[in-house]
Amino acid sequence: MRVAANMSKDVAEYYGDYNLDEIVNEMLRRYDITTLPSTSMRRGGQRVERVIDVTNEDFIVMKEHMPSRTKLLSLGRLLEYGYNIDILTNDDFMQHISLSQKEKKQVTYMEHVDKAISHIEKAVSLLPEDSKQIRVLEEVLEILDVVRIQI
Repeated sequence: MRVAANMSKDVAEYYGDYNLDEIVNEMLRRYDITTLPSTSMRRGGQRVERVIDVTNEDFIVMKEHMPSRTKLLSLGRLLEYGYNIDILTNDDFMQHISLSQKEKKQVTYMEHVDKAISHIEKAVSLLPEDSKQIRVLEEVLEILDVVRIQI
């Protein structure tokens, strides 16, 4: 079931590097959404909406039988609760969460850059110390270091 979640920009950014569908479904598995504290609604702050693919059967059944705008089933409230308890630092919780597609690509890019650096360093060690190629390879290493920082 696809459900809209309205939350503060701070809360959305907190979860930004992770798969929000997995976060919500794992939180629904662990917490009774109907008993969570109400949100602060962070007056004056920007609000954002994210659409979540909810697979939790208990939530889906409740959603089908309760009024459509009930705050008891607010995914924004659930996500703010996770933000307030800093859920992303809970190692047990995070075992069930994967990185977002964007973050996965960044990890892959970093692995390729690290591999390239390793190969260049090995090539440099095999060249004579006064070789012109060493200067060129050292410049390439500097460029790759900048790329690594940008990723």
